Amino acid sequence: MNKATEEKSYEQLSPFELKDKLIDMADKRSEKLMLNAGRGNPNWVATEARHDFFSSGKFRHGLAGAPKTAGSAGRLREFCNVHSETRGAQFLSDALKHVTGVMKLDCDEFVGEMVDGILGDHSPTPDRSLMNW
Repeated sequence: MNKATEEKSYEQLSPFELKDKLIDMADKRSEKLMLNAGRGNPNWVATEARHDFFSSGKFRHGLAGAPKTAGSAGRLREFCNVHSETRGAQFLSDALKHVTGVMKLDCDEFVGEMVDGILGDHSPTPDRSLMNW
């Protein structure tokens, strides 16, 4: 494989997969440690997105078991209607419209994955644990 083809193949990798690939390619222990120094995501400054994420966590009833995907979009829409005065509800409602209208995703599947993601039991391995992202 030539260098251009090899570089092009890396474009298909998630950030976590790319990090793993770079660690595999590193020759020295110090290089490997530097590459695995942490995610470095400044999520703590993305307050609006974090608030919206936590709002979606309020939608999740119970803390155990897999979320029920069937009908989840309808349940989230109802949640957003009931909590329309709270921060995050409008964002979640708009996100559902975007997911179905622009992205053409199955809204129940998307919401099921989003709620499952709140549980955090599939991150970061495998690197591509959510099919709709």
